[in-house]
Formats: sequence, C-alpha cells, structure tokens
Amino acid sequence: MLTAPSSDYALKTAWRLVAVVYGLAVVFVVPFSTIRLWASEERFIAVWIFLTLLWLAMFSGTSFAFAAVGWAAWSFRGRPVHLRYRAWIALSVALLTFALCAGYLLVMTGMIRLNRI
Repeated sequence: MLTAPSSDYALKTAWRLVAVVYGLAVVFVVPFSTIRLWASEERFIAVWIFLTLLWLAMFSGTSFAFAAVGWAAWSFRGRPVHLRYRAWIALSVALLTFALCAGYLLVMTGMIRLNRI
C-alpha cells in the first residue's frame, strides 16, 4: 500500500520525478545529436554502449514519468478544492511528460511508424 506523509510530499515527489526525466533527456541530447561526428567503425563498441544506455534511459524515463503521474494524482488526496491548483499543474506536466516519453519510445521501438512525405 502506498503511504505518503502528506499531499505536499506527493507533490514534491511528482516534481522530482519529472525533473529526473528531463535531466535524463538533457544528458543524452548532446551525444545523440552529434553521433554522426564521433561514431565510426573504429568506435563500434562505444557506439553500442551508448545506444544501450540510451535505450535504458528511454525505458527508465518512461517509467519515471508514469510514476510522476501517479504521485501527482496522489497529491490530490486530502487537499481542499481551493488548494488543488498546484496539484493540477503537476498532474498536467506529468501527463505531458509521460505522453512525450511514451510516444518517443513507441516511435523508436517501431511500434508506431512515421512515414516521411
């Protein structure tokens, strides 16, 4: 059973998980965007290690985003209606983050195919 000391704790945890997801994205943006510059046949092992880490980051980022949605939803518990504004913002950002992560993961795994026009 999930127990949290207060709804503020759940709200802070949701924001921390969203920060972890975007932190993972920032860490992998530069190497992934410059992969054509440093990837070559001589660095075959390094490329595979990097791509493996990228896949792990994508899967864990999607999991963290899903956990952020859960914690943001849990932060509604025990709050009066007039104090739920911050919880709505956190839930909206967490849902957007989850949608972006899950969509990107589905595109990268080939579950969704994007046709070039």
